[in-house]
Amino acid sequence: MKKKGSLFLLLLCIIFSSQPASGTETDAPVIACIIPSYSDIVFWSDIENSMYQKAKELNVELLMLYTKHTNPSLAMDLNEALSIAIYSDVDAIITSYTLANPETDDMLAAALEKEIPVIMIDCDCPAQLRSAYIGIDNEAAGFKIGQLALDAMEGEHNALLVYSTESPNRENLLQRIEGIQHAFEHNDHRLQEYIISNYSVQTVREIRQLLTEDPSIEAVIAISENSTLLCSQAISGSKRTDTVHLYGFDESEDTLTLLEEGSIDALACQIHSEMGDLSVEIANQLVSGDENAAGIHLIDFVVRQPK
Repeated sequence: MKKKGSLFLLLLCIIFSSQPASGTETDAPVIACIIPSYSDIVFWSDIENSMYQKAKELNVELLMLYTKHTNPSLAMDLNEALSIAIYSDVDAIITSYTLANPETDDMLAAALEKEIPVIMIDCDCPAQLRSAYIGIDNEAAGFKIGQLALDAMEGEHNALLVYSTESPNRENLLQRIEGIQHAFEHNDHRLQEYIISNYSVQTVREIRQLLTEDPSIEAVIAISENSTLLCSQAISGSKRTDTVHLYGFDESEDTLTLLEEGSIDALACQIHSEMGDLSVEIANQLVSGDENAAGIHLIDFVVRQPK
């Protein structure tokens, strides 16, 4: 059953967010792109911009739907956005499982039942609930970051792996952890794990205290933007800023600033524009009946280090 609010949002999204590639085309494929309302965050804004550019090139229309996050304007729950996309009979849906909640799987199954291709980006869902996935090889990225941390450590020093269990749908983060753990196998350096229960001042203090009490920790590895920023705070407020190296993930204005300042030793980053570009291209191919477009499509990642 559709809510009146949903129909109103649908009308607004069609008026303001649908981007026709040509003013004369009336039968262009319509692709619903469901992303967080992160307009000021590098990751999603780059993806959104590249989606529009590829849509113009391919002569397809985009229906941009924004989920609730930092900006409540024209934002909704992911399931509501999926419902709007299905109700609108779009030709394909692009979204990320990062935004999922317990009811999302039913909505994804409903889209596939209506033969609407579903393309996941950044974070994958169970394979049976999507047509294609686009993202980096997170295990390989984790392995690379783990190797860099090992290269920087000397003697009997060890590393601290920091991650959160707050996001149950983050399969990509689990893959990063596996890659890091694999890098530390069969060597003399120990990888100690610290699980974040929440991102708070208290957590910063606890990590800072751990670094103070255990001088053997020479490297801290964080697996997401939030945990990287939190660990940077913990290190900067400690007496070990010159003896602890920080390795993190995800490019944002904040993490790039810390990288340039030398507070982060290495940052594994996805190429945002490639993800947005390829997602629209794959969606268009699936709509056209190209079965080869289904499946997993890995894009490159880069490791940024201070200049």
